[in-house]
Amino acid sequence: MGCDRAPELYSLSDDPAQEHDVGAENPGVVAGLHAGLMELLEREGAPEESMAAARKLPGLKGGQPGAGRAADYWAPPRAPGDV
Repeated sequence: MGCDRAPELYSLSDDPAQEHDVGAENPGVVAGLHAGLMELLEREGAPEESMAAARKLPGLKGGQPGAGRAADYWAPPRAPGDV
């Protein structure tokens, strides 16, 4: 298990064909999504080999995940009228 490609990020509303990777322009979002992945793997008791592979995703600063929790970087958009 593992991946040798950097994570990719696309704005599906602006680029539904996923032709323009905006990950480099949005490192906080990439780091937040990675932190969310790590939280999910830990919460669900993923095997250590899965955790190790996810920790080593290329393209993250220094090959390491962003510090903090997913919520520190990204939150889902709110619906109009939400407070």
